[in-house]
Amino acid sequence: MGQVEVTADVVSVGKSNELRMHYLRAGSGPLIVLLHGWPQTSHCWRYLIPELATTHTVIAPDLRGYGRTDKPESGYDKRTMAADVATLVEKLGFSRAIVVSHDRGARVAHRWALDRPDQVERLVIMDVLPTCEMVRRIDFASTTGYWHWWFHLQPELPERLVGNDVAGYLGFLFEKWTHNRHGLPQSAIDEYVRAFSAPGALRAGFSDYRASFPTDFDDDDASAKAGIRLKMPLLLLWGAEGILQKEPVVDIWRDYAIDIRGEAIPQCGHFLAEEQPAEVLQRLRAFFDDAAIRPFQVHVPQEDLDDLRRRLRATRWPDKETVADRSQGVQLAHVQELVREWATNYDWRKIEAKLNSLPQFMTRIDGVDIHFILVRSRHPNAMPLLVTHGWPGSVIEQLGLIDPLTDPVAHGGRAEDAFDVVIPSLPGFGFSGKPTDTGWDCERIARAWAELMKRIGYTRYVAQGGDWGSAITTAMARQKAAGLLGIHVNLPATFPADVFEAVVAGQAAPPGLSGEEKAAFDALSGVFAKRFGYYTMMATHPQAIGYALTDSPVGLAAWVYDFNDAEAQRLLTKQTVLDDLSLYWLTNTATPSARIYWEDKAAAFSSGAQKTAEISIPVAVTVFPGEVYRAPKSWAQRAYPTLTYFHEVDEGGHFAAWEQPALFSAELRAAFRTLRG
Repeated sequence: MGQVEVTADVVSVGKSNELRMHYLRAGSGPLIVLLHGWPQTSHCWRYLIPELATTHTVIAPDLRGYGRTDKPESGYDKRTMAADVATLVEKLGFSRAIVVSHDRGARVAHRWALDRPDQVERLVIMDVLPTCEMVRRIDFASTTGYWHWWFHLQPELPERLVGNDVAGYLGFLFEKWTHNRHGLPQSAIDEYVRAFSAPGALRAGFSDYRASFPTDFDDDDASAKAGIRLKMPLLLLWGAEGILQKEPVVDIWRDYAIDIRGEAIPQCGHFLAEEQPAEVLQRLRAFFDDAAIRPFQVHVPQEDLDDLRRRLRATRWPDKETVADRSQGVQLAHVQELVREWATNYDWRKIEAKLNSLPQFMTRIDGVDIHFILVRSRHPNAMPLLVTHGWPGSVIEQLGLIDPLTDPVAHGGRAEDAFDVVIPSLPGFGFSGKPTDTGWDCERIARAWAELMKRIGYTRYVAQGGDWGSAITTAMARQKAAGLLGIHVNLPATFPADVFEAVVAGQAAPPGLSGEEKAAFDALSGVFAKRFGYYTMMATHPQAIGYALTDSPVGLAAWVYDFNDAEAQRLLTKQTVLDDLSLYWLTNTATPSARIYWEDKAAAFSSGAQKTAEISIPVAVTVFPGEVYRAPKSWAQRAYPTLTYFHEVDEGGHFAAWEQPALFSAELRAAFRTLRG
């Protein structure tokens, strides 16, 4: 195995340490576990181990009943075999692993990932379908690739027929299941023949198959019916000339996993790691790199900027509004003034340079590239802070927070109030990737953010959010994201369920509200009655409005400028607004960003819909006077049982971090001060 030292050892596993499991080990670093199939042993990974061990610790066990591992009478269901491997990993001192699996080993890996998702970081499955899907698809009369299943399921028959000629049977299988029937090297076949000629080896191998139905079938089927799907990234590989060559492999697995990618290996049969090891390694490396954190810089092509300016100058304008106020939407004169600035004086390269002056990164989570800014404070013991934007915001919205939070001394604060600041772009926003599947609601984004903070290396942190960021941050708290100490939101979900229902129905305020509560009711009722059209459109037909926003920069500008009673026009500088608009335009994210409204129907203002009572960590709320509504303290205390900080300030609106970065930063310092230490 080249220059890499490979050692062999045995560890006792099983419920009572009754099973001695043999394994190969090489390399150092994060753990990769290799799980073989039938009729093989850990020897099948001989080409992959030396390469993978240059960057990882590699463990390749012989599964229960295989190779040099013990061959007990029972325990061949995949739940027991998965527990064997999980115990091995724990006894070797590891808590998480990347798992690469094939054939029967892939069934073990699938069950391991379902039962212990905390242990399986990434999963590779080669040339196999879920057990219940495989059983459903077996047509023994016409599907030659699956005939061995029927044969191996028979009691005692396979042992009797194969026992007298193990070499002949295995040799036939290896020839039958490889590309163009070239077979494997004779030395490899000899190794497997020796392994399966050992006492009890054939019985153990066939017992592995016999456990597939009904035990493994029922386990997989129950998980699928309960909606339990793999959440870790899953890579599917299969031989282009193998037994799955005619199956829609990726589509079949979509009912069992969330983050899937797959590819057929050319000129390959069933035994991928032995037939085409270089091709397999290439795809494994690319898959592993998805978890890496990669530096990122913004470089917009000049032709994109030229095209934007050309479109702005060619605008076909509508007639002037027929009223003297904003009741029909943002006025023509205001939009024309903004667009004139955009087409003549605006310089995208300034904000591009500002972004590139900051540490920016990209990493792939749940199948989507996530862009984020990470600025670490120079002060020791800085508290990590995750800040999440909303719509129509972006990471540009929070740029003004970075200096005051990371260097509080330079802004009138104390060194012990310093933060490390993490600002991600939401999926479908800015420089993050655009999801190609459904399901990217606040709950899923919250899980992705927890993975992001873990991937960066933070084990204790706090989180802040406004607009959609508030709902996402709330979801993280409700999900009990590992390491999350507390949250701060500036668009809190405080409306009691009955009061919110009255708002939605357009009814009068319920009796018994205080003056502050009645003011909040009236404010939100006004939003629903007069300024909620954008929400309804994007929540029901984001694709329809997306055509206009994607084709017309002026349409995009008016759509954003009109938000929250034209708050951007009233309270933000033109330069700031144009930075944000240009980001949406140049990344072509008007449509994918709008889909978050379609994905997440949970009412952002309702404490019941946001399930705030389930939060058990400290919650802080700052109320800004220009927000959609001013949350009454009485409602906040009722909505958040763990409320530890509530403060009403005199300035700022919905885009408070944009409009009042110094004040906003001071609020975060005060809100999280008690959580330090």
